[in-house]
Amino acid sequence: MNHPSLLTCAAECITEEGFFCVVLPEQIGNGFTELALSMGWHLRLRTDVAENEARLPHRVLLAFSPQAGECFSDRLVIRGPDQNYSEAYTALTQAFYLFM
Repeated sequence: MNHPSLLTCAAECITEEGFFCVVLPEQIGNGFTELALSMGWHLRLRTDVAENEARLPHRVLLAFSPQAGECFSDRLVIRGPDQNYSEAYTALTQAFYLFM
């Protein structure tokens, strides 16, 4: 499904208080955001995801809403300096893994 169709389908299914969330490669995220905004969506959350502090983000978590509101932006680092999973990454993903 292409991005315009995905956004259209999400708009048909979402409630006024709902959020439509996607995980995309970072280089696609900005274009997707521009398209979503042009279709009436409002960006409410953007999390840039990087492998470690020294690397640029390679993924982006985006949350859109049919309602306008404040947009929260942050950065998530997957691994800390010791190469173990960061506390933030573990908190985000621990419900999906038996061992973290």
